[in-house]
Amino acid sequence: MVSEDEEDTVFVADILLTGDNLLVLYRLDNINSRYQVNRKIEQRSRMIASHLVSIPNCQFNIVFSDEIHRDEISRTFQKLSGHIRYAVFWKSRCIYEMNRLREADEGEQIAWNEHEKELRSLINRGSEEISNYVKYLFELVRFPEYNLRALRELIYMLENLVREFEKREGVILRESESQETKADEICLSYVRRIEQVLEAISRNQNNQYSRQVCDMLNYIRQHYHEELTLDILGEVFSMNGVYLGQVFKKETGFTFLKYLTGLRIEEAKRLLLQGDKNVTQVAEMVGYKTSQYFSQIFVKNVGVKPQEYRKWSGKKKETDV
Repeated sequence: MVSEDEEDTVFVADILLTGDNLLVLYRLDNINSRYQVNRKIEQRSRMIASHLVSIPNCQFNIVFSDEIHRDEISRTFQKLSGHIRYAVFWKSRCIYEMNRLREADEGEQIAWNEHEKELRSLINRGSEEISNYVKYLFELVRFPEYNLRALRELIYMLENLVREFEKREGVILRESESQETKADEICLSYVRRIEQVLEAISRNQNNQYSRQVCDMLNYIRQHYHEELTLDILGEVFSMNGVYLGQVFKKETGFTFLKYLTGLRIEEAKRLLLQGDKNVTQVAEMVGYKTSQYFSQIFVKNVGVKPQEYRKWSGKKKETDV
């Protein structure tokens, strides 16, 4: 506890709300001006903060109220507890006046599927824009109101996406010594992990393939959901499509069509497990014009129909849990 060094400020009690939240009550004597009382409260808060800052790796927030009477303690406590729920959005090691904290609301639901699609596209083509895009997504859950539900959904989406790419590219993460507790810190953590993935993609491709095949791989990953043939690739790269197919097969070990189909099927499996799209919609989203042809290709590669895969994988997932 911070030592008391002001005669007019008397420590009353501290109450442990949770393992991380402490409520501290003070009594101020011999001060008649409400302005001076509130100023003294802020000064006391800043003094406590200055002591906490001197502690290595100490992360904290301090929220103080204006002067209250005894019969207002319960109501103030309830209001303060409501604000603490949104502490993840506050800047670390900062002081806030309770009455100036904006009221939070769960806000509208955000369609993360479209943002995930854009993230996949940015990662697959190694775009440096992805860092700014991730930061933009964290702004969506902060403005115009704090949205805890959306933040949880965003973290869930990012974690699954980043783990998928880390596994694919063989990225080994070092154990972090610190646990991120603020939205800004969580955002930067994912930015760093995605940058590692981009570095791994670049490193793996440069070690294995020529620049020409690397460009083809990036283009296919970005446009797999569109109509895509060797002739179209030939037009994109101003070369003979048949020749590009031969180079692609020689370096990757896959024909262009087999690689393209593999990307489409993996994305289709992911979309089917989400459960919010029917087979026809999934077929269109991964580049097939008809659900019948998509189903044929899916059965050939996976061994079951799309509908059966959704049911079987869903049940397996429940069993694993």
